[in-house]
Amino acid sequence: MKLNSYVIAAILCGSSLGVTQSVIASDLTYSPESTQHLTMPSLTANMNVIPYSYLLSGFTLYIDIDGATFNTTNANDFRNATTLSTPNRVTPYGATESSIRYRITALDDLRAVNSITLTIDQSVLSVPNSVSITIPVFHDIAPPDTPHEEANTVASLTVDSVDAADFLIPKGTVYTIILNDGEFVPGCSDVIKHSIMNTSNIRDMVTIWHKSSNEVQFVLSGSNHLPNSANWNFELTPDTTTLNNTLYISTPINH
Repeated sequence: MKLNSYVIAAILCGSSLGVTQSVIASDLTYSPESTQHLTMPSLTANMNVIPYSYLLSGFTLYIDIDGATFNTTNANDFRNATTLSTPNRVTPYGATESSIRYRITALDDLRAVNSITLTIDQSVLSVPNSVSITIPVFHDIAPPDTPHEEANTVASLTVDSVDAADFLIPKGTVYTIILNDGEFVPGCSDVIKHSIMNTSNIRDMVTIWHKSSNEVQFVLSGSNHLPNSANWNFELTPDTTTLNNTLYISTPINH
């Protein structure tokens, strides 16, 4: 009788252990911790590094996605779903379920950047999260907003900085250039106006407000877009002063 009791108890115990082990296995299979090993989707590009000159002149970027697929091939969907860390405009085309091409347009007044990040949001992906890729930028040329090494040594603006918004919607600010040596040429001030406009790294119209032998005041008339440059650079050409050489002027831009 005792033997039968031990056998029955052993069977019941074994059944209980089996159920417990089954529940534990099930919990491990579906617990959040068990999914941590899954690979997140990633983007790869046809370029490991981007020359800075490409951002100024425009280029094409090929993007592939790994670990997920695109759920559309419509260029407009990708246009709305894509953001770039620089103000360059991105134009998508040639999309497949695993790749997309972008035309990155030129931006001639781009400030110095060390990398760009392209992000595609979940609206065009088979996964519920966005994916990004960051590509280093190689400075193969000096950014156009780099001040000349002799900037502000002979001629300079009387302000410490200017506001980016002033180039788009002028506030009527009068900017003053002071000469520390030499004099402005007598007569018409158009030569000074054209020198500022033609050499400026930011497109804008200039109106000369006042001129004396060592001082010129001018205002901006407004341009078509907000500048991205970190510095405003322009020159006074040799025909604008009695020094007969080029004078460089630069000031930071507040964004």
